[in-house]
Amino acid sequence: MFNSVRTRLTLWYVSVLALVLVASSSTLYVLESRALYANMDNDLRSLLELTARSFENDLKEGKSDQIAAQSTTTEMSQSPQTLRIFDINRRLLAGNHPDEDLRSMLPDFNSVSAENIYVTTVAEDDDPGESHRVMLRRVTVPPMNTPYIIVASESLEDLEKELRAIRDPLLYVGPLALLLAGLGGWLLARKSLAPVVTMAESARRIGAENLGQQIPIANPHDELLRFR
Repeated sequence: MFNSVRTRLTLWYVSVLALVLVASSSTLYVLESRALYANMDNDLRSLLELTARSFENDLKEGKSDQIAAQSTTTEMSQSPQTLRIFDINRRLLAGNHPDEDLRSMLPDFNSVSAENIYVTTVAEDDDPGESHRVMLRRVTVPPMNTPYIIVASESLEDLEKELRAIRDPLLYVGPLALLLAGLGGWLLARKSLAPVVTMAESARRIGAENLGQQIPIANPHDELLRFR
């Protein structure tokens, strides 16, 4: 089977096309995935910054930490992201979605520095398939300099659905495209090699009595003219 020139040309054609499809599909998926995660991270980071400023202002006005936290999270109650404010001992002061408790999934608060936002992805204990993008920020307000941890998170469910909507068509369309390309490549190779087959058959029929007979060429302007 692989001795056939048509088969070898078709396999080479399909192989090259497969590499192109895999490379382009992978690049598209990776770029889209990065863009979606970047958008989510930007939204969470903006929520953290806004919450931190509001919480700090409430504390500077003399409100207790719990009242300041409740006031701040109430202002953010319309946010689709989950927002929590903790003290350093992991005591929840307030949150905008009380039905979602992420404490068991959060890292050690002492690992959260005051200079940088801590970013991680965590999975729920009772449902490993349900993951959340989580950002933590330490807030310290003078003069007491008591540290607090603000946590903003968002479920990755919708993001995964968007990525699945991109990934699944690629998984189905790719093999179908290769199948059609293979069939088209085989037919194209067959048509392209047909003049060569005709020339070979004509050459076999030329004997001593008809050495002057020329080999017919369908297209006198292509590369086969040089073999005439």
